[in-house]
Amino acid sequence: MRPEEDWIVTENAHPAIISKELWDRVREVEKSVSQGKKTRTGFVHPLSGFMYCADCGSKMKLEYYALKKNGKKRDIVYAFNCGGHKRYGKSFCFSHYVKAADIEKLICDDVKKRAKFIIANELEVKENFISRQTQFMRREQFEKQTELANDKARRKKLDSLIESAFEEKLEGKIPADICVKLIEKYSAERQDLDTEINELEQVLSSVQQLSIDADEFIGRIKKHMRDVLVTRELCLELLDKIVVGAPNESGQPQKIEIYYKINLDAA
Repeated sequence: MRPEEDWIVTENAHPAIISKELWDRVREVEKSVSQGKKTRTGFVHPLSGFMYCADCGSKMKLEYYALKKNGKKRDIVYAFNCGGHKRYGKSFCFSHYVKAADIEKLICDDVKKRAKFIIANELEVKENFISRQTQFMRREQFEKQTELANDKARRKKLDSLIESAFEEKLEGKIPADICVKLIEKYSAERQDLDTEINELEQVLSSVQQLSIDADEFIGRIKKHMRDVLVTRELCLELLDKIVVGAPNESGQPQKIEIYYKINLDAA
């Protein structure tokens, strides 16, 4: 089988079996930071894989225990704690214990608050997001455009060098083995440049994707605004990660930071 960089791809050559939107969402789940881990009973907690320790950066480890009343199991309580602390002890990191129910309530409240604001100010939120992202991307676009121009000029030069090497071989000016080595060298560099040029062009065209991304994410926020429970679907569609600070000995609330897949700060 040929390597992926040698594939020739023709878009929309056949009728789609599934929609592009569904395909993109599946790919997004595959690339998600969170694949989640199953408990012994096969349960994957909605927040599994999304929780991170603010101090050492380790993923938070799921804990659970059964509540009992009159000797009978009544309910299961889920919580998270720093994975580094659980594995290596307090010499590595300290406890960051937090109940899952508290995190779930925080997420639901935050999503509802953001959704309410977005519904009332959707155009403003979208325009602010696109403006902020465009300003950020333009700072690096100039460098990328210069790099792309240099790559394309070198790509054109390589075509000329390959053609010249072949012509000099035909005219007997260089031995066949030297010609082959030159062409192989130029072709390998040209292939690397083709990959780099494609990546640069994708970066430069990403500004056009901002409006689409904003619309899709706003739609997701609205979709989950009435959820009373944090589901795996909600986490995969909206969340990037959740960073948990250590319990505050002074009695102040534990610091929890929610990072969404798209940063709509205005919301």
